[in-house]
Amino acid sequence: MNFNFKVSLDDPVDGATMKAFSGLLLSTKKALACIAADQKSWKTRVDDVSKDNEALRQENANLKAEVARLTAQQNTAPSTGGETMNGVGRTVEPPLVEKKDPFELERSIKIHDAPVHGVAIGPNSDIVATASWDASIKLYNPVAKEVFRTLGPYRDDSGLHKMGGLYAAAFAKKHPDILACTSCDKCVYLWNHNSGEFLKKFTGHQHEVNDVDFHSFQQIMCTASDDGTAIIWDYQEGFMLRTLEQHKKEVYGATFFGPGERILCRHLLL
Repeated sequence: MNFNFKVSLDDPVDGATMKAFSGLLLSTKKALACIAADQKSWKTRVDDVSKDNEALRQENANLKAEVARLTAQQNTAPSTGGETMNGVGRTVEPPLVEKKDPFELERSIKIHDAPVHGVAIGPNSDIVATASWDASIKLYNPVAKEVFRTLGPYRDDSGLHKMGGLYAAAFAKKHPDILACTSCDKCVYLWNHNSGEFLKKFTGHQHEVNDVDFHSFQQIMCTASDDGTAIIWDYQEGFMLRTLEQHKKEVYGATFFGPGERILCRHLLL
């Protein structure tokens, strides 16, 4: 695109006016050059888009042809004599095989005369301790498939107090020969499960005791009760260290966890 300017002046023009006019012409020329460059750039982009559109149209035509070929092949496929779907000569696929549950029941063990409320696995996984409402703990050997010892029912020397139904059992981590159980009679009982010897009875809760857990490396245990408290005990010396009373409802569980062996308690929010 060419631009020509012809100027005819009857009167002489001074130098300043000529300089300003020349500057205006130069600016106009630069602006027109920029417009021409932009126009060329946009034309290139339009050409590229047109090429892309043509490629897409061709690909779409190829896909339509492939769909038509597959449809014709399916309609002409011979029937195998089985059931067909939607009138097309294709055998119905066999039903999916139901996936097996990764957890399978290995065995059922009936060793108590009343419901079992708690189960604990020994430190070496060679003992299963079951706490039952029949006021006893059964020590079961899963390899030999037999009960080799029963702890309880316990009655004190006076004969006036008898251990009630049990809720939970736990093996001490620091002293693996010690086993604790919690009872509906508001007490916690400690046994030497290797010898079968009764060791201690802990009193302090005002209602049924639901759970017990042991510290990993200290002679401490924690119990949870329906009285809304969790109590920390020194189980070797047999006395109470601290009572946690912040709960507003029954406490159903207590667990030592984390590097600092903090205590996690659980209760219903309803």
